[in-house]
Amino acid sequence: MKTYDDGIAKIYQTKNTAKPGEMPAGELEYKTKFCFSFYELGIARFYHAMQNGQNISAVIETYFEKNIFVNDIAVFEDGSQFHIRMVQPVVNEEGLRVMRISLERTEHSFEIPKDN
Repeated sequence: MKTYDDGIAKIYQTKNTAKPGEMPAGELEYKTKFCFSFYELGIARFYHAMQNGQNISAVIETYFEKNIFVNDIAVFEDGSQFHIRMVQPVVNEEGLRVMRISLERTEHSFEIPKDN
């Protein structure tokens, strides 16, 4: 059985906190957290992402969660932040529904809410 013991990822959605007419201001809103394992990035996935202007730096795998979407933000235990660029629901070798999440490192860091 596969274990998800490479780390814990907290998932946030970005929320525009600017008042109407002001420049958009992104703030993170906590959604969920889960344990994960790193999954092989693969040359094909890497180059297909580059053709679409994305720089995928990691792929993680975890149990299926229906509340995770493209453009959410994943934050690892070390504080590193990633944009979620693709969520692939699959069935693993043991017949369990899991998902593989392609991640792109964020260009700027968001302030992490302290209550999570």
